[in-house]
Amino acid sequence: DDPTTSEMKVPDSMADALDFDDPEEALRSLAAASSMEAKKLSVDLLQELKDFTLDLPSVLTNDQSGSSRNSARHYDDEGNNTGGPSSHPLRDATACADSIYGSLTKIAVGGSQASQEIRQLEQEKEAIEEEAACIATAL
Repeated sequence: DDPTTSEMKVPDSMADALDFDDPEEALRSLAAASSMEAKKLSVDLLQELKDFTLDLPSVLTNDQSGSSRNSARHYDDEGNNTGGPSSHPLRDATACADSIYGSLTKIAVGGSQASQEIRQLEQEKEAIEEEAACIATAL
Protein backbone atom coordinates (compact mmCIF):
# COMPACT_ATOMS: atom_id res chain seq x y z
CA ASP A 1 0.00 0.00 0.00
CA ASP A 2 3.07 2.23 -0.02
CA PRO A 3 2.88 4.55 -3.08
CA THR A 4 6.66 4.49 -3.61
CA THR A 5 6.65 0.77 -4.33
CA SER A 6 3.80 1.00 -6.86
CA GLU A 7 5.35 3.94 -8.77
CA MET A 8 8.67 2.23 -9.29
CA LYS A 9 9.53 -1.25 -10.52
CA VAL A 10 10.85 -3.29 -7.59
CA PRO A 11 14.24 -4.88 -8.30
CA ASP A 12 14.58 -8.65 -7.88
CA SER A 13 17.72 -8.35 -5.76
CA MET A 14 20.04 -5.80 -4.17
CA ALA A 15 22.51 -6.32 -7.01
CA ASP A 16 19.79 -5.55 -9.58
CA ALA A 17 19.02 -2.30 -7.74
CA LEU A 18 22.46 -0.99 -8.74
CA ASP A 19 21.38 -0.98 -12.40
CA PHE A 20 18.45 1.39 -11.72
CA ASP A 21 18.66 5.14 -12.39
CA ASP A 22 18.27 5.79 -8.67
CA PRO A 23 19.86 2.80 -6.83
CA GLU A 24 19.03 4.19 -3.40
CA GLU A 25 15.34 4.53 -4.24
CA ALA A 26 15.38 1.07 -5.81
CA LEU A 27 16.83 -0.37 -2.59
CA ARG A 28 14.16 1.43 -0.57
CA SER A 29 11.41 -0.03 -2.77
CA LEU A 30 12.97 -3.51 -2.44
CA ALA A 31 13.06 -3.11 1.36
CA ALA A 32 9.44 -1.95 1.45
CA ALA A 33 8.32 -4.83 -0.77
CA SER A 34 10.28 -7.31 1.36
CA SER A 35 8.72 -5.92 4.52
CA MET A 36 5.20 -6.22 3.11
CA GLU A 37 5.91 -9.79 1.97
CA ALA A 38 7.29 -10.68 5.42
CA LYS A 39 4.18 -9.28 7.12
CA LYS A 40 1.93 -11.22 4.74
CA LEU A 41 3.84 -14.46 5.34
CA SER A 42 3.79 -14.00 9.12
CA VAL A 43 0.01 -13.51 9.06
CA ASP A 44 -0.35 -16.64 6.89
CA LEU A 45 1.86 -18.62 9.27
CA LEU A 46 -0.09 -17.42 12.29
CA GLN A 47 -3.32 -18.56 10.66
CA GLU A 48 -1.84 -21.99 9.91
CA LEU A 49 -0.46 -22.42 13.44
CA LYS A 50 -3.63 -21.24 15.17
CA ASP A 51 -5.26 -24.69 15.04
CA PHE A 52 -2.06 -26.74 15.05
CA THR A 53 -1.87 -29.56 17.57
CA LEU A 54 1.02 -31.91 18.17
CA ASP A 55 0.32 -35.47 19.21
CA LEU A 56 3.29 -36.81 21.15
CA PRO A 57 4.32 -40.42 20.64
CA SER A 58 3.20 -42.82 23.33
CA VAL A 59 6.80 -43.28 24.55
CA LEU A 60 6.70 -39.66 25.70
CA THR A 61 3.22 -39.70 27.15
CA ASN A 62 3.18 -43.07 28.95
CA ASP A 63 5.45 -44.45 31.64
CA GLN A 64 7.13 -47.87 31.37
CA SER A 65 4.03 -49.71 32.58
CA GLY A 66 2.05 -48.17 29.73
CA SER A 67 -0.16 -46.00 31.90
CA SER A 68 -0.24 -42.26 31.66
CA ARG A 69 0.74 -40.81 35.04
CA ASN A 70 3.14 -38.30 36.58
CA SER A 71 4.99 -39.79 39.52
CA ALA A 72 8.59 -39.87 40.62
CA ARG A 73 10.89 -42.86 40.49
CA HIS A 74 12.47 -43.77 43.83
CA TYR A 75 16.17 -44.59 44.19
CA ASP A 76 18.39 -45.44 47.15
CA ASP A 77 21.77 -43.80 47.86
CA GLU A 78 23.55 -46.14 45.42
CA GLY A 79 21.20 -45.23 42.55
CA ASN A 80 19.21 -48.49 42.62
CA ASN A 81 15.50 -48.36 41.87
CA THR A 82 13.67 -49.13 45.13
CA GLY A 83 10.51 -50.24 43.40
CA GLY A 84 8.70 -46.94 43.65
CA PRO A 85 6.46 -45.72 40.87
CA SER A 86 7.97 -45.11 37.43
CA SER A 87 8.39 -41.62 36.08
CA HIS A 88 7.96 -40.24 32.61
CA PRO A 89 10.79 -41.33 30.23
CA LEU A 90 11.29 -37.76 29.04
CA ARG A 91 11.60 -36.56 32.64
CA ASP A 92 14.19 -39.29 33.30
CA ALA A 93 16.18 -38.27 30.22
CA THR A 94 16.03 -34.60 31.24
CA ALA A 95 17.20 -35.44 34.77
CA CYS A 96 20.09 -37.47 33.35
CA ALA A 97 21.08 -34.64 31.02
CA ASP A 98 20.94 -32.15 33.91
CA SER A 99 23.09 -34.45 36.04
CA ILE A 100 25.67 -34.87 33.27
CA TYR A 101 25.71 -31.11 32.67
CA GLY A 102 26.25 -30.51 36.40
CA SER A 103 29.10 -33.02 36.48
CA LEU A 104 30.78 -31.51 33.42
CA THR A 105 30.44 -28.04 34.92
CA LYS A 106 32.15 -29.22 38.12
CA ILE A 107 34.93 -30.82 36.08
CA ALA A 108 35.40 -27.63 34.06
CA VAL A 109 35.54 -25.47 37.19
CA GLY A 110 37.97 -27.87 38.86
CA GLY A 111 40.14 -27.96 35.75
CA SER A 112 40.19 -24.18 35.62
CA GLN A 113 41.24 -23.97 39.28
CA ALA A 114 43.95 -26.60 38.73
CA SER A 115 45.20 -24.70 35.71
CA GLN A 116 45.42 -21.48 37.75
CA GLU A 117 47.33 -23.28 40.50
CA ILE A 118 49.78 -24.75 37.96
CA ARG A 119 50.38 -21.29 36.45
CA GLN A 120 50.96 -19.86 39.93
CA LEU A 121 53.45 -22.63 40.76
CA GLU A 122 55.27 -22.06 37.45
CA GLN A 123 55.55 -18.33 38.23
CA GLU A 124 56.92 -19.10 41.69
CA LYS A 125 59.40 -21.56 40.15
CA GLU A 126 60.56 -18.93 37.64
CA ALA A 127 61.03 -16.38 40.42
CA ILE A 128 63.08 -18.85 42.50
CA GLU A 129 65.20 -19.81 39.46
CA GLU A 130 65.82 -16.14 38.68
CA GLU A 131 66.79 -15.51 42.28
CA ALA A 132 69.11 -18.54 42.21
CA ALA A 133 70.73 -17.27 38.99
CA CYS A 134 71.31 -13.85 40.60
CA ILE A 135 72.91 -15.50 43.67
CA ALA A 136 75.11 -17.70 41.42
CA THR A 137 76.22 -14.63 39.46
CA ALA A 138 77.00 -12.77 42.71
CA LEU A 139 79.20 -15.63 43.96
